[in-house]
Amino acid sequence: MKNEDCLKGMRDIPFETIDICVTSPPYNLGIAYDIHDDALNPTEYLAWLKEVFTEVKRILKPQG
Repeated sequence: MKNEDCLKGMRDIPFETIDICVTSPPYNLGIAYDIHDDALNPTEYLAWLKEVFTEVKRILKPQG
């Protein structure tokens, strides 16, 4: 297992192959993460979340 950007990692996962996804996304509260900007403007933050959850939907099995 390797640490990487969640979007990059999910894009490497085939369509509808994951049974369950548990997530705790950054909440955009200005927390000092190592590589994630946790202080995006609201429009950027919501756009980023949409990308993440679009990938989650893509990789989850239909019953996931």
